[in-house]
Amino acid sequence: MAVTNQAFFDALAESGYSNGKTLDVVFRTADGDMARMPSLVREVLSDRVDILVVSSSPGCAAAKAATTTVPVLCISVQDDPVKAGLTQSLTSPSGNIVGVHSYLADGIAEQLDWLGRFVPRLATLGVLYNPQNATHVRLLSEWSELAGKRSVRIVPMPVVKAGDIDVAVKIAIHQSAQIAIGLLGADTYALRKDIAESARANHFPIAMDTPGGYTQMGGVATVGVDIVPLYRKGALDLMVPMLRGKHPSDLAWIGPDKVSVKVNRTAAQTFGLTVPIDAAVE
Repeated sequence: MAVTNQAFFDALAESGYSNGKTLDVVFRTADGDMARMPSLVREVLSDRVDILVVSSSPGCAAAKAATTTVPVLCISVQDDPVKAGLTQSLTSPSGNIVGVHSYLADGIAEQLDWLGRFVPRLATLGVLYNPQNATHVRLLSEWSELAGKRSVRIVPMPVVKAGDIDVAVKIAIHQSAQIAIGLLGADTYALRKDIAESARANHFPIAMDTPGGYTQMGGVATVGVDIVPLYRKGALDLMVPMLRGKHPSDLAWIGPDKVSVKVNRTAAQTFGLTVPIDAAVE
């Protein structure tokens, strides 16, 4: 998460809030293991922090369960925050939680459109997800429903840890998947280099639905919301006001406005994919 965290803390520093000077940051990481989030949240709250910042949907759910009083800033919630039960309103949150989400109402439809441009006559699509991530399970259902309406068959590719990736890829290949997309999450994000390597070794194209260096690691493409600018926006438009005394209920959730696409041309050519002329190419 170095890229996203750097964007967040750089924006804070530009506003006069630097760790060790005007801020004292208590930092913990789950290293992609979302099952650790509840215990990490409780551990940080025991230090009597003034504001709790959590990354990912599981992190935000853990914070919501742990406190109703400490102001919480959620960064990079992958699902619709209302649908996920994190807030009753995006524009007027009534509790102690506000944040940044990467959910687009038409996002999956747009992603399917792009994947269909990589693979004309797309008929079978793999979806790499973490079955222990409740958000991923919800989103897999949405992918399956929308893909079904377009006569595209979904092959679930369950991955919890790095050792699961090759097995999931072989399942997709055995079921004739033509391409796959990995769902956004701190868990899958932490595995993006392993995913790129497995895709290359098995000659099976896997796009990820967030940037963050995936194409530079050899991944074929990213098709989804670029979360790095959202971390910066969350710092400037939410964290700074909270540091200056605003309560989460005084603010509004921030979300994306478009799907971003980046393509590793060399990898795409190796996989025999069509490169859309309007995609950003590296």
